[in-house]
Amino acid sequence: MKLKELEVYRMSMPLVESFSNSQMTVKTRVFDLVKLTTSTGMSGWGETVAFETPWYTTETLESCRYSIEHYLWPLIRGKDVASPKELVQLFSRVKGHQMAQAAIETAFWGIYSQDKKVPLNRMIGSVNDEVAVGVSLGLDTAENLLRKVAEVVDKGYTRVKIKIKPGQDIETIRLIREKFPDLKLMVDANGAYSMADAELLARLDDYHLEMIEQPLGDDDFINHATLQKQLQTKICLDENIHSLEDVKVAFALGSARAINLKWGRVGGITKALEIIAYCQAHNLEVWCGGMFESGVGRAYNLALASLSGMEFPGDISESSRYWREDIVKQPQKLHQGKLTVSEGVGAGFEIDSQAVQKYCLKKRTVHLK
Repeated sequence: MKLKELEVYRMSMPLVESFSNSQMTVKTRVFDLVKLTTSTGMSGWGETVAFETPWYTTETLESCRYSIEHYLWPLIRGKDVASPKELVQLFSRVKGHQMAQAAIETAFWGIYSQDKKVPLNRMIGSVNDEVAVGVSLGLDTAENLLRKVAEVVDKGYTRVKIKIKPGQDIETIRLIREKFPDLKLMVDANGAYSMADAELLARLDDYHLEMIEQPLGDDDFINHATLQKQLQTKICLDENIHSLEDVKVAFALGSARAINLKWGRVGGITKALEIIAYCQAHNLEVWCGGMFESGVGRAYNLALASLSGMEFPGDISESSRYWREDIVKQPQKLHQGKLTVSEGVGAGFEIDSQAVQKYCLKKRTVHLK
């Protein structure tokens, strides 16, 4: 498949309600849509999941856009690329820039699955038609969180993640667990704690959590390993994990017993599949996280989450939890705590061109030269 054209759409979509964690507050999601087109007119869509500022990883929306246009597109422009694996090999000359690579790589998966006339989830090995999903709730007062947990449980979600930080942790979780004794409950600190807080974090063992996500810094494997030995609750790593090698380090050191896998953070679907295979072979729990994606990125989340071994309910949720209007037709809707995996040929979504135009700030097209 000869890659002929790249289009990048700068999008700005307001969230239904603002979302806060220990590092930031998001009110409007600004991101880039990437559209790849072949010489035969076949197109695929991807999404840049980086944020505007480097609070989550070193990549930002602007760094991704620059990498895509100046480093990655020149490597594949006009080339006849046969498979996602070949695309990843071409990108191997670029170190890092995982989110930029993932935006193009996922778009190519859309083209590849269309060309093979097979739905993406089947293409990557899924046999599941539905996926149990969870929900992530941002920092808030205990009173508001109790109300929100009740709402999402009534909606059908069976797993709830609560964002925490120093001063907004133990008492909030105690109250939630008291009211919802059987709920699959976990917390996410986004690196807000240090080893000085080890005793406090150990108190969370009393509340029978599924896991504690990213309690310490995003480059700290050693202290996470030390902390894991002191906790009964699983530690789950998120921000630390940018590659299969990072997963291997975490496993070798005992830094975590679970991995939050985000295709954008690791460079795309191809590399995510390698990580899933490794985790399954080494009895390391792995599940699908989320990055406030539109229906485009969410479709790739859902495809990964539908794989065998990814049964833990991920941070995917239905579209209406985030957007009053999505940019895909027939956005995902929750039914009895599950989302249905699209069986349509390709990546499983149809772009709503009117919605894209409505939320697009600017567009750039790079043709074959």
